[in-house]
Amino acid sequence: MGKPKEILWLSVSIPYDEVDHAGGKTHNFYLKKVHEDKNFRVKLISFCEKKDYGKSDLEKYHLDADICYLDIHIWNKVDRKIRNLESTLNPFTKYANAMSNYRVKECMKRVRKLHRSGYRPDVIILHWTPLLLLQKEIRSFFPNARLAAIEEDVMFQNYERRVLLEKGGFRKWFYQIRYQKLKKIELSDLNRMNLIYVTNRKDYELLRNNGIEGLKVNVLIPYYDQYFMSNRKQSYRSKDILFYGAMSRRENYLSVLWFIQNVFSKIEDEMVRLIIVGSHPHESLKKFQSDRIIVTGFVKDVSVYFEKCMCLAVPLLYGAGIKVKVLEGFSAGIPVVTNDVGIEGIGAEAGKEYYHCESPQDYIDTIERIIENRQGAGQIGENGRKFVRERFDYHTYVKAMISTLKEI
Repeated sequence: MGKPKEILWLSVSIPYDEVDHAGGKTHNFYLKKVHEDKNFRVKLISFCEKKDYGKSDLEKYHLDADICYLDIHIWNKVDRKIRNLESTLNPFTKYANAMSNYRVKECMKRVRKLHRSGYRPDVIILHWTPLLLLQKEIRSFFPNARLAAIEEDVMFQNYERRVLLEKGGFRKWFYQIRYQKLKKIELSDLNRMNLIYVTNRKDYELLRNNGIEGLKVNVLIPYYDQYFMSNRKQSYRSKDILFYGAMSRRENYLSVLWFIQNVFSKIEDEMVRLIIVGSHPHESLKKFQSDRIIVTGFVKDVSVYFEKCMCLAVPLLYGAGIKVKVLEGFSAGIPVVTNDVGIEGIGAEAGKEYYHCESPQDYIDTIERIIENRQGAGQIGENGRKFVRERFDYHTYVKAMISTLKEI
């Protein structure tokens, strides 16, 4: 074996094994698998939010990293807020608010420091769209490096869906401007990559339809916690609807609020409960807490809820890319109830491997159907488990990723 390839990996969120958000799980898995391979030597530049302080396990894995700890001192917090005023409030800001001014400054400070030290990477991996948007600045320091992007979701599609949710007026105009700008710069920067990874075939086709050369786009399925051994026998006595995810994320808590107001409030069976599981629940959810709506916050072992719930509801209003919560629900054999946004990129068959709903009445009717036919619902759950076991083996994909990184 020759000299290992030097890989500089930049990301927006620090990896660690217990990370609780879907994108972070994928980042953590693939980064550490590449780091383990003797053909590569990885350096990481990343960011750590206050909620993640003290959770890093990079030393355990002997992974060389330069981490920006956000808001660690009061003056850092003040500096961050001041610098981010323009990138937050200006609809025409340079990176369409996908990357804040403070993060740009801190990221480039670390890139500059590496360059001055004499470090020269062979490959630079830009993980998540915000880092992709800095490709021009990063390339100026390392012009001979090959560039790869990991798009866990195509961000301009997420922006587009956000626009569609706005009912009109200034806010719709504001987000429309951001969407148009982001789409232009995201596609332009992707065209400059030597290699692109997306997490599903749908995003592969989306990029090809927007002028990205298909030969340099590779599918890399997201990491998900596997619950194939989950025992669902207890679920037949339960009427608990489970919603699961990082509950500080806008797409999650807004979707739960929609579900409570439009679906759950109209279910007459008093034995039906909604269990909302996930870290850092948004303040807006607290006023709905009751005997029938339970907000757990962070739980260390979600498998207990997976084994006992009647179904998993994923009524997402917007978002992009594969939803890891759906894959995890499938792996546990839970009947999944979701819509176009929740199932996109997965390819499961409605009525066979999951229940498809769009309108509030669809959800109400489906929940009643599950209650009335638990055996049929159980079969759909088992079909989903079989589907994801056969189609979503990420160990195969990490081998393919390592192969392409060797060849780039």
